[in-house]
Amino acid sequence: MRVVETAVYRGPNLRGSQPMVRLRIDLGALEEWPSDRIPGFVERLTELLPGLASHGCSLGRPGGFLERLRDGTWLGHVVEHAAIELQCIVGSRVTRGKTRGVPRSPGVYDALYAYEDAEVALAAGAVAVRLVSSLLPEPLCLFDCGRLRMPEQTADDGPIPGMAALRALAARRRLGPTTASLVEAARRRGIPVHVPGDGSLVRLGYGANQRRIRASITMRRPISRSSLRVTSSARAACCSRPGFPCRPVRSSRASRRRSRSQSVSAVPSCSSRSTATTGAASRSASAVPRRSREALSSRDGTAPASSSSSSSWAATTARSWSTGSS
Repeated sequence: MRVVETAVYRGPNLRGSQPMVRLRIDLGALEEWPSDRIPGFVERLTELLPGLASHGCSLGRPGGFLERLRDGTWLGHVVEHAAIELQCIVGSRVTRGKTRGVPRSPGVYDALYAYEDAEVALAAGAVAVRLVSSLLPEPLCLFDCGRLRMPEQTADDGPIPGMAALRALAARRRLGPTTASLVEAARRRGIPVHVPGDGSLVRLGYGANQRRIRASITMRRPISRSSLRVTSSARAACCSRPGFPCRPVRSSRASRRRSRSQSVSAVPSCSSRSTATTGAASRSASAVPRRSREALSSRDGTAPASSSSSSSWAATTARSWSTGSS
């Protein structure tokens, strides 16, 4: 079993109106091994995932999927229902899914299932592929998840490998009580909801009519816009999704270090300040016309400065100006 392609549909798509994840699975030799031909497969699967008994599948009644298992169904269909049940175990309320064969590709199936959080759904798909493969006999139990990120196995997993990491991921990305209640109210009213997983930021609707909320604060209040400007990663994500160019986000520590070095280099030293003051005084004195210099010299009781002593006269004039201004 090999996952050759993954896709996340965040809105209406060719398979339905709900957001869904698609896994394209190449069964290979398992095309000749439906669920009714594998000894003990149905019993071990329902023991690990007892919630599958409530899946209606195409029969439209509880227990319908178990009937399909006993009658024989392809393992891509089993992966779909396993991914849905794993999401339900970690707290997502999803029920919809479907599996279709890829035209002109025998043994390749598209398993689609709904989701509330795309990252949790992809991780659930990886765990489902590994779980179904672990129930197969030795020559057929090899699997490849492709680009799916497999949750790590720990001692707290229990009978399902990767279950502890899946629960931790779902808990880390779960919305707070205020945001969750607003999202639930929007879904009851038929408003499309997209949760990117950036804290409590939620998008309601599509296109020009979309609105974003963070907890109970809407985008019409300036505090939400200012928080987006402060959070560089959220700003870059909001700009890059529609395709707007955005500079790469740098780490806050590096930016603080850079601004600190710039502020230090902008402060002149004592020697540079004294040099700048003397140079400014010389330039100011040399810019005074000759008649004005003679008038100042006669007022101070000093002789007019010659060309050879222009620097000393400039210093004297600067001292007199500083004394007069003080």
